[in-house]
Amino acid sequence: LDDIKELKLRTWQWRENAWGAASRQARHQMGLVAQEAERVDPNLVYTVEQDEDDSFKAIDHKVLTMKLLGALQTALTRIEALEAKVQTLEGGNY
Repeated sequence: LDDIKELKLRTWQWRENAWGAASRQARHQMGLVAQEAERVDPNLVYTVEQDEDDSFKAIDHKVLTMKLLGALQTALTRIEALEAKVQTLEGGNY
C-alpha cells in the first residue's frame, strides 16, 4: 500500500498545441505524471516513440489497475481484521 500512497494525483490543462490535443475531448485532465510515477514504480510507465528524436512517457493503466486491485484487497483484509478485533473488544455486540 505504501507505493500507492506515494502516487500523486494531479490536475492540469493541456496546451492547445500539445501533441494529441486535438483528439482529446477535454483540455482539463486529472491523472498521474508518468515521470513521478516512474520514481515510485518503473513498471507503471512505458515510453512511446513518436519518431527518431521524439518520445514521451505514459502510464501503463493495466499495471496501475492491477496494483490498485491488490491494494484494495489488502485494505479490505485489514478492515475485516480490525472489525473482528473491535467486535471482540466490544464483547460481540457488533
